[in-house]
Amino acid sequence: MRGLLSALVALAVPFGAARAQDTPAEPLARVAALELSRQFDEASWRALLTHAQPEVRAAAARGLGRLQVPAAKEMLWKALGDQAVPVRVEVAFALGQTPEVAPARLIKALAKRRDPTVRRTLIEGVGKRGTPAEVGALLKLAKAGPAPERAAALVALALIARREDGPVAGLDATPVSAALGDADAAVRAAGAYLLMRAKGL
Repeated sequence: MRGLLSALVALAVPFGAARAQDTPAEPLARVAALELSRQFDEASWRALLTHAQPEVRAAAARGLGRLQVPAAKEMLWKALGDQAVPVRVEVAFALGQTPEVAPARLIKALAKRRDPTVRRTLIEGVGKRGTPAEVGALLKLAKAGPAPERAAALVALALIARREDGPVAGLDATPVSAALGDADAAVRAAGAYLLMRAKGL
């Protein structure tokens, strides 16, 4: 029995050490410190955005989204191809928050993404950064596809319309009428929001 206990203790020590090394607490603390400093240390952020643990990569993307630094956009675009879906979602959100990210590029990125949450988050980003130039693409998204994507496209149109002083070229009452009669409650709510925000409908 004593020999068995000794063997178990011997096994437990390296296992515990490995677990301690695997914990993301330290890199997560670095993410928090960088975010609080409001400084864009490119090398540090890049290391965290490519960390071995997905929760660290996701936290780094979230932090960059809050930091909203244009210089981070290319590393974020690269990270959009991350293997982990939660990381891609955070990266998509960060891109939508980052100044100088071209909304047309966000729309183009949709063609390569299949995960519904990533796609919806990219569409939301178009609403934050978009201009009337993106209306046509958003109208197509509002007409077809899963309900969450249609709702996101309608909200994106509403956000673009809200930033304009007058009617938005290419935007009429057709998508609103279709949305208000949709079977999905979220799509109906998004259609009503667009009706409130868009002038001249």
